[in-house]
Amino acid sequence: MRSAVDILRVSAGDAEQLQSTCAMLERQVSQMARFVDDLLDVSRISRNKIELHKKPIALTSLLEQAIEAIRPVCRNMGHDMRIALPPEPVYLEGDAVRLTQVFTNLLDNACKYMDRGG
Repeated sequence: MRSAVDILRVSAGDAEQLQSTCAMLERQVSQMARFVDDLLDVSRISRNKIELHKKPIALTSLLEQAIEAIRPVCRNMGHDMRIALPPEPVYLEGDAVRLTQVFTNLLDNACKYMDRGG
């Protein structure tokens, strides 16, 4: 991120460079935020302090949020994401934030460990 700030300083007139650098910064800040959130979750879990807010939620809603979050990673890796959601609503009782996090992590891992263009 420090390098990106330096690039921003010297490329004030280069719109393409600015856009590219801002995109890189956005990705890095997102990764850092996820890393910090993961560390906080590990701390909460190890101290039995994690709170689940369970309520009925549509599975499709959770999956759509996870897909939206991971789509840029998928695109950057050149993957072809195909989505087939059930036609009928499927409801479950759970913590929407945690379940979305689980699905996002699964999709993120699939993107990371799949050969480019998969």
